[in-house]
Amino acid sequence: MNLTNEQKRKILNDAPMGAEYYSEVGGGTYLMRSMAIAVSFVFAYRPDGWKQALDKLSDWGAISLDDLQKEVDEEDMEIAESAKIEWQNGDECVVVNDADYTLCSESNENLGKPSKFLFSFKNSMGVKLSVVEHSNNACFCYRTDMLQKPEQEATKELNEKAAELCKARCDAFGYVFDWRALPEEKKQGYRNMIKTGVVVNGKTAK
Repeated sequence: MNLTNEQKRKILNDAPMGAEYYSEVGGGTYLMRSMAIAVSFVFAYRPDGWKQALDKLSDWGAISLDDLQKEVDEEDMEIAESAKIEWQNGDECVVVNDADYTLCSESNENLGKPSKFLFSFKNSMGVKLSVVEHSNNACFCYRTDMLQKPEQEATKELNEKAAELCKARCDAFGYVFDWRALPEEKKQGYRNMIKTGVVVNGKTAK
């Protein structure tokens, strides 16, 4: 489920009382479980309230709202850390848009590509902005918290691919996928698999 930080915030803010999960099925559905005599029942939120669903929770491809909140918190922390970097003229950088800010098409085309920091300033609203030169010599202005060091972006991409590989294996063996609960040494094992190009379900992990 590829959601932007803003989309995740909206899902969390709009969640009805009692909701535990969110699924993109049906244009977006909130779910909760109810235990009765050791049997788990799934309820889906409808305009007229909670209604029991015949499907199993696994059929919905749902994500826990607790996990969504953790992702929002982690992304907020990453943005805050990026804002703390002291940029110098000529520093290599990569522009990312995890917060899903509205950008022109030319700026979007340069996201994630090697670029160069030129200078920063604050606008009339007090927001710190930076002027960046891209590899095609085009210069654009971005919020400074959108800038990352190349190694930061590389680490983020490696973690995302490792998590995808972990999920693929969990799905193949019927295990519950929870990347955050995985011990660090096992996470590193998946990162190493990505680096060496391990094959899963007939596809190369890289």
